[in-house]
Parts: sequence; structure tokens; C-alpha cells
Amino acid sequence: MRCCLASAVTGASAVTGRRKWMIHQAGTVLIQRPVDIVFACAADPEQAFLLGKGAIIRHQSEGPLGVGTTFLVLTPTPTRGPIETTLEITAYVPNHELAWKQTAPAVPRLGTVETTNACRFETVPTGTRVTLTIQAERHLERRDRSGNLQPLPKLALLWTLPLGVGDGFISLLLRPTIQRLLAGLKRTLETQAA
Repeated sequence: MRCCLASAVTGASAVTGRRKWMIHQAGTVLIQRPVDIVFACAADPEQAFLLGKGAIIRHQSEGPLGVGTTFLVLTPTPTRGPIETTLEITAYVPNHELAWKQTAPAVPRLGTVETTNACRFETVPTGTRVTLTIQAERHLERRDRSGNLQPLPKLALLWTLPLGVGDGFISLLLRPTIQRLLAGLKRTLETQAA
């Protein structure tokens, strides 16, 4: 399997005044199956192919899958138990695009992480080209008991900074994650075809 990857890490936001770091990763894979079958499999919440192995997804909103549909996602971790995130579909164009925003709760010393994920599907002569892009944004703030945003303590910032060292680590984790998700989708679909 050939999987192409691209990445970038950017710095703090001067526009919003909030302290944050952004990481951008993308991967592409060619699946030898028609686009309608690939899209149907990737968009199936029961399969959760694009959320990772072991993810449990629960429908929260009413109605069919589309823009605005929300889910509760439980993702297993090796050390902390499952992480609970909210997921909202932000783009749904059958056989072309599927995008969602996923928000994780604040983690001590790391702040809040929000990911914007987009999966594009393109018909090519040998099947379907799938491009998965993940943009992770980490806000270096946390919510207090009243729900107000508070900056992380300076000691915690020393642990996560300087210059996005923690984000470089997160960026390194995203690369194999994207490869694994795309490889799993490809393996499943091409195995079904055989």
C-alpha cells in the first residue's frame, strides 16, 4: 500500500488573542473500489473506520446522517481509559466529501484539543483516491468550575512549550494514525472485493 503524507505545525494565534497551537496532517491512499462503495463504508458510523480501532460511537441527534449530526465518541487509550469526545458532521456530500469536528475535554497541562477532519473522495481510473486531512488545534487554556476560560499555569506551559515541542510530538503521533486509518479502510474494502 502506498500512502502519501504531508504535515505542518503552526504557532500561536495573534488574531484571537488566545494561546493555541495548530497541527495539520494529511494522507492519501488509492482504493481499488468504486467511489460509492468507498464513501458508504467510510461514512458508516457503525464501522467508525475514520475514528480508529476500538472507537465506540453513539448517535446523539435525531434524523439521518448529514451536516449537523452529532455523536458521542469513546476512544480507548492505553493509560487513561476511554476519552470522551463530541463529534459533529460539518460537511456531507455523498461520494465527494465527509468532514467533522471533534472536541476533546481539557487535559491537565495540555489544554483543550479540537480536531477538524476532512475526507475527500475522488474517482480515478483504477478506483477511488481518498485524502484524509486532520487539523488539530490545542488551546493552552482550560475552563474553571464556572466555565470561564483560564490560561494554563506558567509551570504547565513550561512543560508543553517552548515553540510547540508538545505539538511536534502530537504531530508525530498523527502521521501513523492517518496511515493506519487509511490502510484499514483500504484493506477492508479490497478484501471484500476479492
